[in-house]
Amino acid sequence: MTIEEKIKIMKTHPLFKGLDNEALDFIARRTQEKIFRPHTIIIHHGEQATAVYIIYKGLFKIYITNEEGKQIPVRTTGEKYFVGDLGVVDNDPVPATVETLQETHVFIVKKEDFNLIISKYTPFAINLLHLWGQKVRGANRQREINYSLQLKDRTMVTLHTLASYFPNHEITLSHEELASILGATRSRVTEVLNEFEKEKRIALSNRKIKVL
Repeated sequence: MTIEEKIKIMKTHPLFKGLDNEALDFIARRTQEKIFRPHTIIIHHGEQATAVYIIYKGLFKIYITNEEGKQIPVRTTGEKYFVGDLGVVDNDPVPATVETLQETHVFIVKKEDFNLIISKYTPFAINLLHLWGQKVRGANRQREINYSLQLKDRTMVTLHTLASYFPNHEITLSHEELASILGATRSRVTEVLNEFEKEKRIALSNRKIKVL
């Protein structure tokens, strides 16, 4: 990917809002593009962060694994997001695992370069603070959904969120994958999906869930 192609993508990402071409060129030359296949762990919970991953295409889930090995969902999101940032700024271990659900395209910025960019470009630092606030609010909303809604309602909210990342709102995830996102058992999620199909809220086919 050329520097010009990187800059074009960066201009669509909220982390780079308000930066001029000179600044974008400086940042682009300090990024590495990478494509992760589905079901690849980008960051492991508890490890030391060495880079920030700026997502510009794809879908992934963020979760914590408890002592019993159960995944506790934190958030499912995709493009125009970034992960690993807190770890490179405060040097604490990464608070959650990030795993791709679709093929995911990212720019990787090494720790030292990310901190250099923060100190060099005030608009970037302001964007980062603003987006940190959005992350916190998003995590709080997800926590509220997880603990205040019944599984059926939680599933429908999640399906509508996921559908926006798939062509024609056809979610190409298995029931097991959806269950891991919801923090529920596969059998219970399948029951809920069958109920939705009877209510004509979704259509089920081979490894596809279409939100109607």
